[in-house]
Amino acid sequence: LLSIGECLKVLGRFDEAENAILEAIKLNPTWSTAYIELASTYNTQHFWGRSVEWAEVALTKERPKTNYVTSDIDYTLKPLSLLSQGYLMLGRYEPAYRYAQKMCAISPAFPNAQLALETTKEAHRLNQFVEHAVELIVEIRHKDRQAAVKILDAIPESLADDIRIQQLRSTICPPNVWSNKSVVIYCPPAYEAWSPNSVYKGIGGSEEAVIYLSKELVKLGYEVTEAIVTGK
Repeated sequence: LLSIGECLKVLGRFDEAENAILEAIKLNPTWSTAYIELASTYNTQHFWGRSVEWAEVALTKERPKTNYVTSDIDYTLKPLSLLSQGYLMLGRYEPAYRYAQKMCAISPAFPNAQLALETTKEAHRLNQFVEHAVELIVEIRHKDRQAAVKILDAIPESLADDIRIQQLRSTICPPNVWSNKSVVIYCPPAYEAWSPNSVYKGIGGSEEAVIYLSKELVKLGYEVTEAIVTGK
């Protein structure tokens, strides 16, 4: 059943894969194998909450008692990896970092362990930075709003998309007043950085449309602002 589930997962038939793995759990609910595979199936679909839930259950189950050779990677490092990645994607950086540390303690030479440790450690550090920055700015704004705005403007651009920073900015910073003849075009993340000059070297159709539309609007007397997100 587990082999069938793995094959169905590779084929992208996730509902059938899930059913096969659940049947395997019914047959042997004490071994961790099926729980790990179910967590992996949800991980593949980016269902991070479900993946974490089943990986946590897997850690409470026993390793198969069998004459077949079993691997520490499959029964120890894999569930820890699923948990570290799952918690990271859920924005729960402390448990993500904790499970990455466990991976490195078990197998320091395992490449995925080192990568997970570095990634979650940096995410945990940045999360703490944002938390402390928000606390500081909220405290300062009660006494000096302009000073709070200056501190907010000093936060690195790489953290500007953090929802906590965005919410704080919307409550502290004065709104930008646009003229009646202004147009703002918001461009979502693209595969590469681009600008109006990109038409001379080649650019995607959607970006090209924005560039030429902006030029025509300017001819009609509009002030055009293009908010371009590079996706970096």
